[in-house]
Amino acid sequence: YSKDLTYKLEIDARQFASSPSNKGLVDAWLNYRLLDEVQVKLGQFKTPFARQELTSDGALQFVDRSPVVDNMKPSYDIGAMLNGKVANGLAYYNLGVFGGAGETTARTNNNNMFVARVAVNPLGDMAYSEADLDQSAKPLLSVGANYFRNTVVKTTPAAGATLDIANLNYASSAGWLGKGFNKAGFSAASDKLDVDSYGADLAFKWMG
Repeated sequence: YSKDLTYKLEIDARQFASSPSNKGLVDAWLNYRLLDEVQVKLGQFKTPFARQELTSDGALQFVDRSPVVDNMKPSYDIGAMLNGKVANGLAYYNLGVFGGAGETTARTNNNNMFVARVAVNPLGDMAYSEADLDQSAKPLLSVGANYFRNTVVKTTPAAGATLDIANLNYASSAGWLGKGFNKAGFSAASDKLDVDSYGADLAFKWMG
């Protein structure tokens, strides 16, 4: 109905049988452009944190993402985001509010996750792809910074108890937060912990 309204729907059929926490719906969003600099995105999509996570699977340098990125990222979530492209791609910004419980999972409490990202491309617009398959004729540089804050809740006071977002990599029993939260001063069910994560990234391309 309008070139300013774009959308994406992506389903991963493999996930339907893999785990109750992953129900197969990957991307499901609408984005409305008021200006290049002012756009609003609603639905489920990747939260704007970690350059490698924001890079499509088909544009990675290697087959898999770094396990460090996988262990720190919030990834897909349900929410709303203000985003924009400034000066024909010299800078991008994202500011979003999400449920914080992960892919196709609604939060059962009123806690939320806040995410912000800024990327500056001083030599010109630079796409999110790791390899320089386009053989960039001129040098391209991109510097990014991102942050997210999520509030997690301990579900039971027992040792080995889970968090209310235990389906996320960093909060699972094998994740950096899930492994240690019983040692972090939690004593009772419903205790809360505010998680603040910061990241920075740098990318450079020129002639492959």
